[in-house]
Amino acid sequence: MRFCISTIVVGASLLAAPVAIAQDSAAAQPAAPDSDLRRLQDELAAQRKETDSLRKELTETRQQLSELRSLLADVKGLLERLLKKPDPAARSTTPGLSEPSPLVTLPADPFACPDCLLQELRKRYASRFGSSVPAEGASRRERLIDIAMWCRDVNHDLRGKARWIIRIESLKEEGGKLAATYSILDPNSRATLGSPRTDSVPAHFHTRLKAAGHGSIYEIGLWVGANVAFNENRPDEGIFNVPLLLAPFVEWDMKAEWTSLESIEGDRKKKIDNTPR
Repeated sequence: MRFCISTIVVGASLLAAPVAIAQDSAAAQPAAPDSDLRRLQDELAAQRKETDSLRKELTETRQQLSELRSLLADVKGLLERLLKKPDPAARSTTPGLSEPSPLVTLPADPFACPDCLLQELRKRYASRFGSSVPAEGASRRERLIDIAMWCRDVNHDLRGKARWIIRIESLKEEGGKLAATYSILDPNSRATLGSPRTDSVPAHFHTRLKAAGHGSIYEIGLWVGANVAFNENRPDEGIFNVPLLLAPFVEWDMKAEWTSLESIEGDRKKKIDNTPR
């Protein structure tokens, strides 16, 4: 009986040995070619996906760069127009003179022209507040409150009647409204006072102004007044300075309501020019 059991055990060992050897041999063999190909295909697909994603990002970046360049060009052009100094040779000439009208020192009268009113407001602001503004805290808050009240007060005080000699520089009609850009002239020398201004013209003056056109000269009667606005977010001019900053936290504007229009070299000049020779 012992002999039989030993014989069975030995036989089983002899049969198991070839199986183990076969398994070790199979494990030592290289992977099948199909498996390598599949792995390479997966890696290639992943690389293509990543390449497509990078290509899409590059296209979007180029488009954004193009838009930024266009925006930068627009901003540059706007800055050049805002900062461009007027060319004295390009100023309109006074009728009858061959040389451009010289600029003169602005009159003290705040209602003599828009720049005179701006000049007066800046003097009053400097006299009241100086040039420094408290950086932080309760003092700054009190200063801002004072500036806001100052704006209200000057808008109430600086208003009244005026008469200006003006030269029409251009007219623009849109939607039934007529806007006139004009220069204010000194009554005696006819020199230009300050910068040109643009106003919406009352309807009953449209026909006369359009008939006379560019270069015509009139005397206008009008109501004028300060119309400054407090803006606590503008301690300085910023990049564009639009609207014009009169002083820290104060934006410049004025009201001008035309009440009369008398021709000096406007309507009469047009009639003379149309007379047959």
